[in-house]
This record gives sequence, C-alpha cells and structure tokens, in this order.
Amino acid sequence: MNLSSNQRAFLKSLPLRRMSGQEKLLALVVHTLNGKIEQPIKLSDVLPGWRKAALGSKYSSMFFLRAQEKDWLNPAGHGVCELTSKGLAHLESLLKAPEAAQTKFHQSAGRLSIIERKGTFTADKLLTQRFTSAKKEILVADSYVSRDTLQVILDGTSDSVIIKVLYGNEAPEFVAAASKWRSEFSKLETLRYKHLHDRFFIIDGKGYILGPSIKDAAMNHPALLMELAGEESNLLLNFFKGLWKLGKSAP
Repeated sequence: MNLSSNQRAFLKSLPLRRMSGQEKLLALVVHTLNGKIEQPIKLSDVLPGWRKAALGSKYSSMFFLRAQEKDWLNPAGHGVCELTSKGLAHLESLLKAPEAAQTKFHQSAGRLSIIERKGTFTADKLLTQRFTSAKKEILVADSYVSRDTLQVILDGTSDSVIIKVLYGNEAPEFVAAASKWRSEFSKLETLRYKHLHDRFFIIDGKGYILGPSIKDAAMNHPALLMELAGEESNLLLNFFKGLWKLGKSAP
C-alpha cells in the first residue's frame, strides 16, 4: 500500500467498485493519517477528499457509524476519530484479494458464483460489488425483504441511481427503513406483489438470478448467484417491468 502517493493516485490503486461506503471512508482516513493508528483526526480534515466523481456516491454519516461498528475507526470526540489496527489491516486485505478469488466460502466459474453456508460476509460483499457498480438503474425482485436488504443495496450506491425494489413479504421494520432512506436516495421506490416467489436483480440492464433472499444470503444454506447473458437479461428485464405494474404501495 503506497501511502506516499497523492490521494488521487492512492484511491485509483484501490478496488473502489467493490468497496462499500465505510471502506472508502476508511481509505481516506488511512491516507490522511499516513497509516498511523490511534492518532486523532477530524473528519472535517478527511472529507474534502470525498469526491463523488471518484468515489461514486455522496458521503453519508452512516459510513462513519458502520466503520465504528466494524471497529475500523474509533470515535475520539465530536467529529474526531482514530484509525485502529483492525481498520488498517482490513484496507490492506482489500488490496491483496482479487475480485474473483476462490476462497473457503466462494467459488466461481464463468458467470456462476457459489457461496457456501455461513458465508454471509462474502455474499454481502459480492452483492454490494454489483450494486455499487450501477450507473443508472437497479431493479430488485425479492420474495422477503428487511432493513438488511436495503442496506446491502444502498451501501455505497450512488444516490443518482434509480432503485426499484419489488417484494412479496416484508419484515416489520422494512417500510419505515425505506421511508427513512428516501431522504438520501430520492429515486428509491418499493412496491409489494404478494405472488412474488423468486429472487433476481438487474443492474443497468444486466440480469442476475439469486437463490436466497438478499437479507440472509448464505446464512443457513449455500447460495447461488448467476449472471445472465444479453438476451436472457432482456427477457428478465421485461419480466420485471410486467411484475412492477402489478405491484402495490405499502399500506
């Protein structure tokens, strides 16, 4: 990890397309601190480096909270944080791990990815990589959604992207969470279609079939993620559009 390079070059060396919002914030803190742990720094000294054009989305205060939850950054006063050794190690691991690596929990061949049981972190990471790559539109059909579903979709995704989530059933907190996050993602829409059973999503016209629901992918069972070819994606897109017309707003 070359911390002596300028910030733009440093960020360019990172796998930004597959990084979450909290990972991007972590990267800025690491570069600003030159990798020094347990040294206080004001977020106001870090955030000028958050450029939407380079990082793909606007900054959200949720990124700092999630970085704290991961024990990557520790709060050290109002608007002040410290880099932890765990945070530095995590950023270094991102540089070492190739995107299509074969790991204990993840195998891939061609357009098929298999995530083993209990590989929830790996599943979330693979899904987040896809969603954060969106430039125009994300369409999701999922039989059962929760607050976690939205977190995986929205984490690191640009607020300029059109996001439509069609679901069959929802956890109690889902509707409230969707309403709350519309303050940051104004193009987020959710509809309910009670006959929905399968799970799939489409990103900028590229279709994917997902075995389990997004909220608990690979938690208790292995998960399959299949990327579709051009004609298959077009067929899935038209299928989604038809289902969307049948959807209803939450009461």
